[in-house]
Amino acid sequence: MLLPRFPKEDFMSDLPISYSSEERQGWFLWQVKGYLDRTTADEATEKGLRLLPGHAKFALDFSELAYLSSAGIRAVLKIAEAAQKQDICFALIVGEGMVREVLEISRIDLFVKIHASVEELVQA
Repeated sequence: MLLPRFPKEDFMSDLPISYSSEERQGWFLWQVKGYLDRTTADEATEKGLRLLPGHAKFALDFSELAYLSSAGIRAVLKIAEAAQKQDICFALIVGEGMVREVLEISRIDLFVKIHASVEELVQA
């Protein structure tokens, strides 16, 4: 059985990406919501890199991220690498679902500590 073919455009985000942040128990939490794909990854990378300095602990909160592509994974790795170079403790917050599955398949846990919730992160 042949699977239907879809134009690449069907998989690109038309949803906006949004961000919010807060500090909790020494962690700077940067929440990314929406789609982190090739249309939004560069913007997210730039914003994340600008937010890193001045924080001893930085966590990307993907608990409300709807979609993550390979471009989004690249964004995470760039921010994580910059955090390491600046001696900043870095972590990801990702609940159950497609985003977590994509991260597990990519084996990003070899490079980045992943937590299931903000509560788990701050108690670690």
